[in-house]
Amino acid sequence: MSLNPEFRDGLILYLKSDVLPILKNFESDKRIKQIFRYQNPYDFHMGWTWGKMYAIVIGNFKDNYKRDPTDDEFIELGEICIAFMIQVKKILKQKTDKNPDF
Repeated sequence: MSLNPEFRDGLILYLKSDVLPILKNFESDKRIKQIFRYQNPYDFHMGWTWGKMYAIVIGNFKDNYKRDPTDDEFIELGEICIAFMIQVKKILKQKTDKNPDF
């Protein structure tokens, strides 16, 4: 089963208008590095952002359809996230270039 085009378009609009601006203004707390003891802040934040974005997308799907996505729908939802992660990658790269401890 394919995603409803209206739902897909609404989800993409939500990610563009609500999620990306939050990421652009996000600043890392030094305690995060102490707690998770990561070496590469860029990799840590990419993983954290992917998990957060996928959770948002799956949550929106479940709220809208009142069920779990099918395998094909999971793939489509993942493709939406991947498209946004390309933009997120640029944002995080700029932040870590300016501040290696980000």
